[in-house]
Amino acid sequence: MEHIKVRGIVLREVDYREADRILEILTAEQGLLSASARGARRQKSPLLPTTQFLSFCDYELFRNARTGQFTVDAAERVADFRLLRESVERLVCAAHMAELMGDAARDDHIDTPDLYRLMAVSLATLNRVDRDPMLVVRAFEFRLMCLIGFTPVLDNCAVCGIPLEAESAGVRFGLAICGAVCPRPSCAARSGERLPLEAGTLACMRYLRDTELERLYSFQLERKEFESLSDICERFVENQMEKRYSKLDLLATL
Repeated sequence: MEHIKVRGIVLREVDYREADRILEILTAEQGLLSASARGARRQKSPLLPTTQFLSFCDYELFRNARTGQFTVDAAERVADFRLLRESVERLVCAAHMAELMGDAARDDHIDTPDLYRLMAVSLATLNRVDRDPMLVVRAFEFRLMCLIGFTPVLDNCAVCGIPLEAESAGVRFGLAICGAVCPRPSCAARSGERLPLEAGTLACMRYLRDTELERLYSFQLERKEFESLSDICERFVENQMEKRYSKLDLLATL
């Protein structure tokens, strides 16, 4: 048996047998790993509060040398995202982010430390009462797509290559070609489906692409600019991940 220590965030928990849990934990060192937590659902278990969805803890794990399977031996909480558990809206947003991150982190070629940092920073921001949860979600989605290799073309027209600063009016976002498209009729004809792209939204997307993770949420948008960002991110994520993410649909019922 190999003993390791990791800091991680529980992206998913599944009840197993009478009182066990199976966890998916996002870590910087080990990537996305699966670990069993035996007896974690018992009321007197010390693992009960540290093996729940969104638990952010330092974990002591044992890895079976023969099977490679991890087992949680002990855990100590690093942060408590209390607001996420008290707000249905924020919890739904966190669940959406966890599902998306879980899918993205399964690729062995992804730079795992950046994914872990993005998740930690994003959950900490979502846990702040002064932050708009949907703005956090859209910024998270866009930066995640950039981190896993789907960075869109934003500085030049994705069709003709002309710098977009010279033709900011009428710029659209082409979903199929993964980038901004200038208003020239020839480019529009070759770019497929295009979504409205406000000038402020384009500037925001460049910021989300380039800024340090710790400053990812240091921006503001007007309502129309946010609506443009939201529409683009939702469609962009679904196109690149080839999956319909439906958890945010619950917000319409609140």
